[in-house]
Amino acid sequence: MGASTAVMFDAVTSRFAGTLRIGAGGLVVLMMACTPTTDSDTDADSDADSDVSDVDAEPCPAASDDAAPTHGPYQHSLHRAISTDGLSFTKEGGTLLEHGSAPDAVLGPDDDTWVYFVNGIPGQDALFIAKHDGPNALETFDCLRLDGAVDSDAVDPDVLRLDDGSYRLFYNTLVSPDPGATNSIISAVATDGIHFDTEGVLIEGAGVLNPSGIQRTNGSWVLTYTDDVNVYVATSELGDDFQVQATFGPGIPELAYLPEADEVRLYSAE
Repeated sequence: MGASTAVMFDAVTSRFAGTLRIGAGGLVVLMMACTPTTDSDTDADSDADSDVSDVDAEPCPAASDDAAPTHGPYQHSLHRAISTDGLSFTKEGGTLLEHGSAPDAVLGPDDDTWVYFVNGIPGQDALFIAKHDGPNALETFDCLRLDGAVDSDAVDPDVLRLDDGSYRLFYNTLVSPDPGATNSIISAVATDGIHFDTEGVLIEGAGVLNPSGIQRTNGSWVLTYTDDVNVYVATSELGDDFQVQATFGPGIPELAYLPEADEVRLYSAE
């Protein structure tokens, strides 16, 4: 793959969920979409239960025999598209992963592309991690832990590999259907990309979700997120106290950073 090539993973409702730099000017952009599936798909995906890590942490949840949901992440699948400029993408054929939603890609500690996603298989409601099993498929190999535990309320992962090789995760809690209820965007850090320690709440409010963050070469941070009304872009010098700098109309946002030009790109799916 050339240095100026961008790859976009999507999941059949065109929703951006993550970007991964490949080289100078190159991006991997992850998206999500909704695709009808059949009950037979569950059995195939259940066989790909993730391995239990060798550290003292909660094992990944196993698939259950519960009926397949008729909506939500179970009905989503991941796909890929290619771009040479990060602006115009051509979708490739085939499905990389069934029953996954809100994907985000980053280079793992093994320098392979790791894809974080919300698992929609019954019984496995959590953030899972997959990587390429050949050129046209993803295989789940583990799940993400927060403070040693699997958290079924953590969704919409956005993961960054930092310059020192560590990882920073932004995620949001499930949105409550109760009127007036608030939820949070939270950050966490890890050295292995799997076992994260939470840092704290960054944003709290009604309906806040879909976080995406980058760190600029000067060390400052940019974070985008949504609520029920708008897309927000906020900045922070240290990555903790974010202040809103710009507001856009409704959408599902994703940030990409081109460090050579110190350029921050905001993608938004309607």
